[in-house]
Amino acid sequence: MEAKPRQASARTADTGRRSDLRGRLLPAAGVLVVAVVALLALAGPGSGPPSSSPVSLPGLGGQTAMEALDSALEAAERWEADAQLAGASCTWSEAGVASSSETEWAFQFYSPSTQRLAVVMVSGDAAWLFRDVLSPYVVPTFSTAEWRVDSDEALQVWWDYVGRSLLGRHPTADVAVQLRPSADHEMRLVWSVVGLFGDPDDALAVTVSGVEGTIVQ
Repeated sequence: MEAKPRQASARTADTGRRSDLRGRLLPAAGVLVVAVVALLALAGPGSGPPSSSPVSLPGLGGQTAMEALDSALEAAERWEADAQLAGASCTWSEAGVASSSETEWAFQFYSPSTQRLAVVMVSGDAAWLFRDVLSPYVVPTFSTAEWRVDSDEALQVWWDYVGRSLLGRHPTADVAVQLRPSADHEMRLVWSVVGLFGDPDDALAVTVSGVEGTIVQ
């Protein structure tokens, strides 16, 4: 379902702010995951993951990526018939104190025939084309068949390893997730989950397999 024009203009402004926040959060994932790997190493060989507890923060609720996917696919097919899924991302501001609100997902699609890249936004039942640009290079894509781990599962892994401690100490931290094929991990499909408070150097990230749901080191 397409968002109504007057709704789309308001959403576009908010989407711009969220995009800026994603820009701060997600580039840190590749570097700051080292901190988590170091923590795992300190645990010693044979140590299992930390004890799990449900992610109970209202600011991390809402639609999951897989729940939003069908709407994104429909909008992408209207954009280009050969649209292929290239990624998905979402940002939660002040995740430890924010009230529950509609989650807004950004899905990236690539068209091999036109070499164009599109960003499709999904919020609730509404989906709309947010950006459409010519890509200077071939964008890695993946099929929905190989994507098995939803965003809430990736958040759970991050929460168990570092998120619960981080948001306990910094409840106004922002949290972002991104799903994509990773060149750093032999093009495997991975979730990057990042928690940021204050300076971009003050962040904790976890990389989770989008197929198995395990930590990727």
